[in-house]
Formats: sequence, C-alpha cells, structure tokens
Amino acid sequence: MPDSGPGSELLQLISEGFVFVDGKFCVVEINQVGLEMSQRPHSNFIGSSLWELTPQIRDSGLKQLLTHSMTKRVPVSAEHQHNWADGRHSWLEIRGLPADGGLAIFYRDITDQKRSEDDLKRTQAELMHASQLSAMGTMATTLAHELAQPLTSAGNAIAATRKMLRSLPPEKIREPRRALDVAGDSVQRASEILKRLRAFVAKGQVQAEVQDLRSIIAEASVLMFPDAQREGVEI
Repeated sequence: MPDSGPGSELLQLISEGFVFVDGKFCVVEINQVGLEMSQRPHSNFIGSSLWELTPQIRDSGLKQLLTHSMTKRVPVSAEHQHNWADGRHSWLEIRGLPADGGLAIFYRDITDQKRSEDDLKRTQAELMHASQLSAMGTMATTLAHELAQPLTSAGNAIAATRKMLRSLPPEKIREPRRALDVAGDSVQRASEILKRLRAFVAKGQVQAEVQDLRSIIAEASVLMFPDAQREGVEI
C-alpha cells in the first residue's frame, strides 16, 4: 500500500486505528490514530513484523484469526483485551480485511463500552438476586403460615396425651412419657424455627443479641441426629 495518494490521506483521517501489513505480516503503513493509541513513533512500525511489535497477539488466538484472513482472503473480526507496551490495558475491536496482497487491520478502543456492558450485567445480576430474595421471602411467609397450624395441632395432641397418661401407673407410662417429651421438644423447636423465619422475612430493624453457642450447636445437631445415628456417627 503506497505511503501517499488520496487513499492514504483518507486513512489518516478515519477515527480508528489502522495498520496495513504485507503477506509476511510486516507493517507497511500505520495511520495517526494508530500511532496515538500505541504512543510509539512511526519509525518503530514501518518494516517491522506485527508479531514482534505485539508479542501478546502473536501468542494468542488472534494471530490464527488474522493469519486465516490473510491466507483465505476473508474478512474477520474479534474483540481483544490488549496490553500496550507502556503498561496500559484496553479492549479493542479488531477487523481484518484482505487488500492489495496484504491485510488491512482496523481497530478501535471499546474499553468504555465493555465497562458499561459489565456494569449492566452486574446490575442485572443484582436485580435477579433481589428478585430471588423477594420470592424466597414470599415462600418463607407462606411456609410459616402453612406449618403453624399443624404444629399447633401436634402440640395440642401431645398435651392431651400427657393428660390421659396421668391415670395410668407410673411404671407403665415411663417410656411413653419419654417419647412424648421428645416429640414435644421437637414441636417446640420447629415452632421456634418458624418464629425466627417470620422475623427474618419481616421488614424491620436488625437487632444484635447475645446467643448461647452451645444451644445453637445442640439445635443443629438434632437436625443431623437421624443421619448420624444411621451412619454410626457419634455427635
């Protein structure tokens, strides 16, 4: 590609970087925008290998893409996170167009666009998370409401059974009473869980309270006790 003429002058006026390489990927021309983006002098480019000038492109899939464009004479495009020689980082949109036995490469900085896309994705993820939390809150409220009545019924049944056992001799009710105590404790524990669940999904101010760690561990252990017993694990 000649260094002078109407075509070359037009390439100096475009708003994106441009570099033309020959069939061996040696740089024939680069426009002013390309020089400003690279912050390197014109003499550093002309006659130099594109792969020597940009070793990270040489070691990436972008080299294969540009080589494919050169050999097959087909246009290609890609987005590439580029590290400049002075330590800057940019996202570039790169297009390769076969021309005059070589390859015309156009590239523009899309860092702000990529940042906006990342911000949009992050906002969408946060909105989705908030929606999921809202759905969980609704589900928890419904669950707490649906379970409250059967737990109350179970508690009443246990209390009524205890009253009926009072008329029996103590030696006959020792084991049934123990079983009822376990069942009653489980119902009470489930009721407390529902109470905490209601408080968790309800709107209000957060209150910090001192809790007994031993009791918290004991409650958690009860939930795991059947599986632990089945597997022969001692808690």
